[in-house]
Amino acid sequence: MSKKKLSFEEELARLEELVERLESGELGLEDSLKTFEEGTKIARGLVTVLEKAQGRVAKLTEDDEGDFVLEPFEPAEEG
Repeated sequence: MSKKKLSFEEELARLEELVERLESGELGLEDSLKTFEEGTKIARGLVTVLEKAQGRVAKLTEDDEGDFVLEPFEPAEEG
């Protein structure tokens, strides 16, 4: 039996649910560790999805001759 692939939004909602459970302080040590491990796995997957999406994003700019060119999107550096 295979697990259903969740959407980005579903994975994010699950991660938020796990964070709330951890922040509640109601879990025992073993359950907290399992919850943390699951959250870490989900977070890594979400980062991968975001990195792939960023690679697909492009911006349309106008060159010196007035032609439109598609360039890779480069986010502003945080500082």
